[in-house]
Amino acid sequence: MKGEARGRVTVWKNLRLASRTMK
Repeated sequence: MKGEARGRVTVWKNLRLASRTMK
């Protein structure tokens, strides 16, 4: 469960960074 939660946060951060880079 801990690993999944951590992975989810990483994906969320990556998505945010990707959105910023796209714009």
